[in-house]
Amino acid sequence: EQSRALSAVEIRSRLRAPACGLLASAVWGICLALFLGSTVALQKIHRLPRFTVQDHQEVVTYGCMLLAFLWLSVTFARGSLAMLQASDLFAARNAAILAVLPCGGPWLLGLPFGIWALLVLRDPQVQHEFRRKSPWRSQLRRCASALTASQASRPA
Repeated sequence: EQSRALSAVEIRSRLRAPACGLLASAVWGICLALFLGSTVALQKIHRLPRFTVQDHQEVVTYGCMLLAFLWLSVTFARGSLAMLQASDLFAARNAAILAVLPCGGPWLLGLPFGIWALLVLRDPQVQHEFRRKSPWRSQLRRCASALTASQASRPA
């Protein structure tokens, strides 16, 4: 059964809701990371005269975790903005996949929107819209695959 062709406006409207959900989860993740970071900083500032090795290890551990949370949230935001503009399918897919993985602060809010985004991004018409918006990327991929195929067919 053939489905009817969707217009660019209809494709954008299909992308809008999951993209806004991913963007909301990104904002939530950034706020959560900043809140937790400031809480840890305020707690450790009061211990400065008696700053122990354990305190130092905790600060490093929390700092690394918060940087990872921020990186995840920024990736969500970049991917959701790419979905809203239909400009970068790779970034949109990465954000949707990361939203489904149980890691970081934005996961609980991002899980249903990540699943939804993955389902929408699987549609060939949606993928075509992304390629239409950035033809140089699809041409670059075709050149890379042709180059790989030609190198694979060469005798050793």
